[in-house]
Amino acid sequence: MNFFEPPILYYRRATGDNHHLIYLRPLRRRPERCKSQLGAELPKPDWDQIQPRPFEKNIYREHPTTASRSAAAVDDYRRANGVVIVKGRGPVANPILDFEEARSFPDDLVDAVRKERNGGTPTCIEAQCWPIVLSGRDFLGVVQAGSSKTHAYVVPAIAHSLSFQRPPNTGDGPLVVVLAPSRELVQQIHHLFRDLGQSLGLRSVCVHSGVAKGTQYAELALGCDVCIGTPGRLLEFVTEQRLKLFSCTFLVVDGADRMLAMGLEREVAKIAQQIRPDRQTVMWVGSWPKGTRRLIESLLDDYVQVNFGSAQPRAMGVKQSVCVVKKAEKEHALAELLEDLLRDEVERVVVFTKTQEAVRKVASRLRERNWRTVVVHRGMALEQRRWTLSTFRAGGFCVLLSTHGCGRDLALDGVRFLINLDFPVKPYGYAMFVNQLASVADEGGQLYTFFTPDDCRHAEELVATLRQAGQVVPRELCKLAKETCASVRPGRRAK
Repeated sequence: MNFFEPPILYYRRATGDNHHLIYLRPLRRRPERCKSQLGAELPKPDWDQIQPRPFEKNIYREHPTTASRSAAAVDDYRRANGVVIVKGRGPVANPILDFEEARSFPDDLVDAVRKERNGGTPTCIEAQCWPIVLSGRDFLGVVQAGSSKTHAYVVPAIAHSLSFQRPPNTGDGPLVVVLAPSRELVQQIHHLFRDLGQSLGLRSVCVHSGVAKGTQYAELALGCDVCIGTPGRLLEFVTEQRLKLFSCTFLVVDGADRMLAMGLEREVAKIAQQIRPDRQTVMWVGSWPKGTRRLIESLLDDYVQVNFGSAQPRAMGVKQSVCVVKKAEKEHALAELLEDLLRDEVERVVVFTKTQEAVRKVASRLRERNWRTVVVHRGMALEQRRWTLSTFRAGGFCVLLSTHGCGRDLALDGVRFLINLDFPVKPYGYAMFVNQLASVADEGGQLYTFFTPDDCRHAEELVATLRQAGQVVPRELCKLAKETCASVRPGRRAK
């Protein structure tokens, strides 16, 4: 070793430093965040050379009752159910208000949906989505968190698959591809495809993390009409040439905004690149994080956008309370808040933190105070998470701790109190929790958020969110927002 050769990284000298110690203090650099290289070497298909088999997009046969419905009646229905046609070239198909009008679907499929529902009529999302998608149009649905929309695209996807008469070949790949942000949602969608499509001869396969790839590959090798997956795992199979997407004619992106929040835009784009450009695409979003519009315009062509419901009225029913505290005081403040909320033993509270480590640490402290506390995070086995959630819903525990990322996938029916012990990493994640609580709380829920000076970069946006919802804005939060704005130089944005 050459002791006279200077090290590559120098410590920044400061007044009073001993120059002999310079070489003993290497400069610490923050490690650069490496972007995923999954699919980087995946070539873009030459569709002019491939010449995929033609297919019929428009399989819609409008029922006479639907066609004869007056424009005034259609407008009244849309207005009463919060259905707004935001964008779309030409006339938009009238909604299907009864299962008798769904003549484009096979009778067995309609009967299966009816049986599952115990009769009834299509929801407003299904009523307007079905005719648009069956007509072959690309579709963008904007819905509130917690809205039931899975049938709105699963049923047309099954009809689309049945109309595409292709020779049986296990190597052709799926006709329908559905992307979802979490394995729980992937499994939920897969179960619905299986329940409704299996009797019609359709086979669906789901791929996601948490299960051995070999098991999922064996399922894919048997062939499938529908493949549902998380973007990362599905792209892995495509990159390894274990899954071909050249036959896909129907793409669904459910929860596109959540995928953006998880940094999966590149994976979604790579998957779409492997699917024929004349495909039909259906997308669903619940919020508008940065990059959403860019992703929409890159995947959809000549699309119809429909907004279902207004997020603002439902969010107005949620009381939002923000408490500005020092970081070291958060756990004590949480304990005091839980004392108030859990006076009624039937109440249940969900607490969110940023990391799994924080979840375990806080849970241990709460158990020391004799609160029946349980944790759920993505580091747990799937079966363990299911048991924990079912026990919590049944009243076996009064406090559930989870991470923000896992919290988006939780079914929180009947829960009135959510607590952000840590402010969400993504600022729009706050609004998503408001909408989620609004959709499940029976009599208006309450969202409590602890905000520290370390979160100051989100202060201005949070102030605007609270004011827009007619909520009380703490004086300390306004002060943080003003101080943050004042500290930013003109022409530069705070990071």
